[in-house]
Amino acid sequence: MFGFGGKRRYRKAAGKVGVLIHGQILDALASHKKLFQKSEEVAFTSGYLKSFFWSVLNRHGCNDMTLQLRLLRSTCDKVSPGRLWEIYQSGADLADPLAKSYKPGCMNAYELGVTAGLNDAEEGAAANVTPVNLTRYLLGKRLLGPAFTEEDILQLKAAPVAADANLKAKSKEVFSVPD
Repeated sequence: MFGFGGKRRYRKAAGKVGVLIHGQILDALASHKKLFQKSEEVAFTSGYLKSFFWSVLNRHGCNDMTLQLRLLRSTCDKVSPGRLWEIYQSGADLADPLAKSYKPGCMNAYELGVTAGLNDAEEGAAANVTPVNLTRYLLGKRLLGPAFTEEDILQLKAAPVAADANLKAKSKEVFSVPD
């Protein structure tokens, strides 16, 4: 199917995605200490992680969903051991009407997260910019990108929190989505 070089390339891309996700979560934590308290935040984050990760790995030629899921779990465990993977799984369960833990309203947050992740991956790769929509959602700010209409934002606005006006200054390094 693919050689050792392909798996190494996929792991390298997953590592870069992990750095981007970690940076967004740290930026949100700098302004808001209590993240992932609301089920909508968990659902959004789950959808975001899935689509952002999927988009980047697909661009690198990895279309094996089992391998992608394994790499996602590994990346989540490197970013926040045990916790981020739990958030990913919980968010998927909250948004799945067939799951026991389904919660009404979370499907919309999950789908918005999927759209935000795809938007950040595509816009980041095309324009060489650091993705920010996970941070923006967690801080209750308007999502950026052509994929979002004002109606999307109004329907699923996270509860606003006190956020630093200088959000971009939180990150010292600029990272872009891996090509």
